[in-house]
Amino acid sequence: MTDVATSCLADLKFRKTADPKMVRAASAGDPATFQHALTKSLSKSRKRFEKEFPETPFTSLWSETIAVADADRELLALLDQVTDDAKASRKAREQHLRSLIANVANAFKVANPAPSPFASLVAAEVLLRHSEDCSPENACLLYCGLANLNMQDWACDPVPTTPATTDLLTQCVAQAEVPFTLSLLLEAVSSSKDWRKEPAKRLASAIEDVTDTDGTLQAAVGRHATDWLASFVRVAGWSSAFKTEWASTKTMRRWQQALQRVVALMTPEGLITHANQPHQEFASRPDQSAIILQHGLRLADVPGSSKLRSLVAELIERPGRSKSKTSSKSKSQKSKTSAERCSEQSDWAEFALLRNGLRIDADVMALDWDETNPNMHLAALGTNLLYGEWTSHITVNGERHETAGSWVCTCWFEDKEVAFAELESGSADGVRHVRQIMLSLDQHVAVITDSVTGPDDDADIEFTSQLPLSPETTAATDSITREISLKRGKVTAKAIPAWLEDDRVIQAMGTCDVLDGRLVMTAKNKGGVTVPLVLDWHPDRKHRDPDWSRLTVTEDRKVMTPRTASAYRVRVGNYQLLLYRSLRCGETLRAVLGYHTAHETVFGRVKRNGDIAPLVLVESETE
Repeated sequence: MTDVATSCLADLKFRKTADPKMVRAASAGDPATFQHALTKSLSKSRKRFEKEFPETPFTSLWSETIAVADADRELLALLDQVTDDAKASRKAREQHLRSLIANVANAFKVANPAPSPFASLVAAEVLLRHSEDCSPENACLLYCGLANLNMQDWACDPVPTTPATTDLLTQCVAQAEVPFTLSLLLEAVSSSKDWRKEPAKRLASAIEDVTDTDGTLQAAVGRHATDWLASFVRVAGWSSAFKTEWASTKTMRRWQQALQRVVALMTPEGLITHANQPHQEFASRPDQSAIILQHGLRLADVPGSSKLRSLVAELIERPGRSKSKTSSKSKSQKSKTSAERCSEQSDWAEFALLRNGLRIDADVMALDWDETNPNMHLAALGTNLLYGEWTSHITVNGERHETAGSWVCTCWFEDKEVAFAELESGSADGVRHVRQIMLSLDQHVAVITDSVTGPDDDADIEFTSQLPLSPETTAATDSITREISLKRGKVTAKAIPAWLEDDRVIQAMGTCDVLDGRLVMTAKNKGGVTVPLVLDWHPDRKHRDPDWSRLTVTEDRKVMTPRTASAYRVRVGNYQLLLYRSLRCGETLRAVLGYHTAHETVFGRVKRNGDIAPLVLVESETE
């Protein structure tokens, strides 16, 4: 191997500003002297890098998602051993590190296939942080191998049999992060000056192409938000270590916005949009997403006193756990007077986030509609209860209805009391399907509604909607009413099927059950159906029994049938909701509980004196 190292050193071409000791050692084919000079030249940058990532032995491990080849998976296993060596003996740690270095150096031998982007990331980090731990031959192999990388080959090398998002993450690493990083690490090499400008443009594009103007990530990328962020956090860390800029003011502002949006997706169990993903095989810490965000916020110069930094710090301190019931109550009461605006919606990103504060025990709902079926997630008091694909089945006159076209967000509303989103999908045969979610920002209540309007008043509509429960969520059915109690950890939520009669003795035109870990809701009617589900997890109402009923809707003294309009009253303790939904427009105002409206949707709070305080009003198409 010494001959290989000597030969590769002799082929290196250096810039005029390069360290003379490195140049002489390379010309002389002296690996030991070259390693010593290299280590000394990187010492200050290494110290600054270690200061940025003191508790992260290898930041490369953050990008496990892109390591799909067998060689990369082997490298990951070695990285995991080094990362997990906190309690190991010094001798064991040194042995694991030597094994890792030998493996990655072997990837850069001339006879081997070109190393992957992931292997190149690891090699660069080994040289910066552990060049003195390498043998002289391995240090030279890594340095020369990185200097001679043909990164253009990666541009035409899409990742096989992996999701499109994984391919996007890989190309970001291959075409932007790796060349930019090497332009800093190998600054002494003459070719390095050509590596920085174009990769910097690609880094800017990699941010702007997948974020809205407010930093909201595309729904598909949002499901891998911290995997996506990892590249930019590493680049920012390298730039800080080498005292150089990696982004323009415009790009930096967009990156800061994206960081803020990703923090708002966090719960004690990680990204709420990532809740339905399997745990990564080699992720060494359950709080890895929070750690990436912590480094990112600091590198983006977000003040340490900010609520973003405070939330992330608490997530690292208390991974997988939300606060106690008492703390939740006090925080809830406080939020009534100082609500934080952290909900968001983007038509371009096809994503909406409903959240009642930047707290570890926040209530959070996330909705995306970039796929055939929307994905919906709910965390109550920081505990995930619902997650994943919100599926449905519609039958019209005995025939399966297929949704035509894509989902569109037709309404978004947010104020100090609630956040609300509405999706709609139509079809060529006249069937209209509308989905709505509402999160109370101060009452620990959510409303999830499906409504289907048939092509005509006499069409037989049968509808099924399914919401998957998060793992470990248990369900218990009430023996008297149709309420279902959902429990996970210390959080209990009442699931109230408002479209069904509350008394189990009375026959209902539908069902609400938990089957195979999914909340399954069905309804049938002529002309159309409305399926409103209310979830209540307020600690003060935990032991209050709910009751609910269907309300009479009239128009010009004529009672409306459910195919035209329907309304429901739901009460838990002293908290009451009115839910009104119109499937077909009226000619004049309609009345329910003494409240007159021409709106298509009304969600309101029933006050103690019987008056209705509207929370959400959605205009009809004819208004």
